[in-house]
Amino acid sequence: MPDDLSAELPLLQLFDALPDGITYVEAVRNEQRELKDFRVAYMNAPAIAMAGDAYPTGSGAQFLRHSQPDGLFTDMLFQQYAEVLTSGQALSFSYWYPAGNRHITAQCQKFNDGVLSVMRDSTEQYRADQQRLADLLDASFDGIAVYQIIENPADPAVRFAYSEVNRAYRQMAGLVGDEALPPFPGPMETELLPILHQVAHTGQPQQTVVQNWTNPLNIWYKVVVIKRDQELVGTFQDITNNWQCELLNTVLEHTPSGICAAEAIRDETGGILDFQGIVVNDAALVQLGLEREAVAQSTARQLDPAFETSGRLATFQRVLETGEVYRMQYLHTATNRWMELIVSRMDEETLIAVFTDVTAIRQVQQKLELSVSDLQQSNANLEQFAYVASHDLQEPLRKIVSFGNILADQYAAGLGADGVDIIGRMRSAASRMQSLVRDVLAYSRLTANEDAFQLIDMNQLIQGVLVDLETAIVDRQAVIEVAPMGELRGDALQLRQLFQNLISNALKFVRAGVQPHITISYRRISALEAPVPISAIDQQLVFDLIEVTDNGIGFEQSQASRIFQVFQRLHGRSAYAGTGIGLAIVQRVIENHRGYIAAEGRPGEGATFRICFPVHKNR
Repeated sequence: MPDDLSAELPLLQLFDALPDGITYVEAVRNEQRELKDFRVAYMNAPAIAMAGDAYPTGSGAQFLRHSQPDGLFTDMLFQQYAEVLTSGQALSFSYWYPAGNRHITAQCQKFNDGVLSVMRDSTEQYRADQQRLADLLDASFDGIAVYQIIENPADPAVRFAYSEVNRAYRQMAGLVGDEALPPFPGPMETELLPILHQVAHTGQPQQTVVQNWTNPLNIWYKVVVIKRDQELVGTFQDITNNWQCELLNTVLEHTPSGICAAEAIRDETGGILDFQGIVVNDAALVQLGLEREAVAQSTARQLDPAFETSGRLATFQRVLETGEVYRMQYLHTATNRWMELIVSRMDEETLIAVFTDVTAIRQVQQKLELSVSDLQQSNANLEQFAYVASHDLQEPLRKIVSFGNILADQYAAGLGADGVDIIGRMRSAASRMQSLVRDVLAYSRLTANEDAFQLIDMNQLIQGVLVDLETAIVDRQAVIEVAPMGELRGDALQLRQLFQNLISNALKFVRAGVQPHITISYRRISALEAPVPISAIDQQLVFDLIEVTDNGIGFEQSQASRIFQVFQRLHGRSAYAGTGIGLAIVQRVIENHRGYIAAEGRPGEGATFRICFPVHKNR
């Protein structure tokens, strides 16, 4: 006991007889006179009883900030005492004392370098007030939650704890009966944390709308948060119906589609006679060319004279009776616009009709259909022209070749050397022209006809091609290696043309003095493994990859796309014979089978042609 108080011993004995607790604590300072703690200098008997066994009560004990069971409580008490000591102003406050499980009302005043406190046990009054408050809160239809603000000088982050909630809040949070509150934050506060922190720091009330996603009914709440001393009070008002109406109105007024809700009009027997619009948005009025007053005062039959004769009345009846969703497009004669109509049932008496103006789409479709028709006619004309031209050209060419042969055989002596040379050139040109006409005819006949597709053993097909090319293979002394092939679904004749052209090219474009070596490989791959660019729409497919590789003259990679064009040649006719259509035929066959092809050239080393056939389109 300090000397200042020991002189007042009779007075202190009187203090022990009082019902209120009296405590005097002295400041604990460091060498720089900074306040670090408080130590107990005096506690009367009621104060010692209030403290219980949780805190040291002997003279000189430092009981606020060292090894105490509830650091947050002692930090709060330290702050209150420090404020009184620093300001010199008296302070009244109340708090819940956790160790003693009681509510304390305290009045503090500075005395020398310490604080003198008079404490009264206000637990009964506090609990009565709390009960009255709880009764008032439970009478509210709105959810109410009181949050304690927990501040710790050692931690700048503010935390919260539940202090009190009413019955409505417990129902909103999905708590049954007296079920304990979950740890903070609960399902109602997950979205509220930024608002709670803002109100705690600024003291300014805040309002927001949150959605309780944990509730299967998807409830919306208007939340108002205010600060009261060291607590926050949040009120939760169920605005689901209003909120949903606002959302629905916003959607109705901003969607480009016309939306109308129509109620059935029935006769005495329950049969559906007509429909009456009950909700219609502005977009529907514009698209249908109607006024809102007309919709409110008229039935569907009155608004649309063709409603029954067009079959739409029967369709609406069927949708309402069966619940099936109906979709159709029709020309709305009043506006001369094409509409897409989707009708669905909302309940046993109400339909929802969604109108979308598809006039622009229909116009594009019509133009596209016309273009396709024109293209088909053009292709048919082109094919007919190619056939006729090829057929008509063959006859004069045959005569040129035939007359050339007669001249060379029967009149060579009279023509002399120059004449025989001219005849030879004429026969050679006519022969090349015949080859060109045949290739053009073959190219024009390459059309995509999946009805003619069949499952083809590629081993047999390629062996057949090698038999056809046997003379050229023997003449070139070529080595050809063919790996085991799989099966493809396609046009056998076109696939035969494809590989015949590829192998023929490999036998034609060889290096002088180098034995031709051709390999044909096969494997199944995914789109990600494909060595050929695959379009985005086919990225999920599996492919059969066939590679044809030779060791010929090759070509510059910059010419890789050019070689597939009709009549394109990378070498002169005197060096290598041909019409320049072979690889164009290869490209057309690949396109007809919805495949992909790419060529890789290596000048002076050879070339590789990689072909990918999508499996699911060929099985």
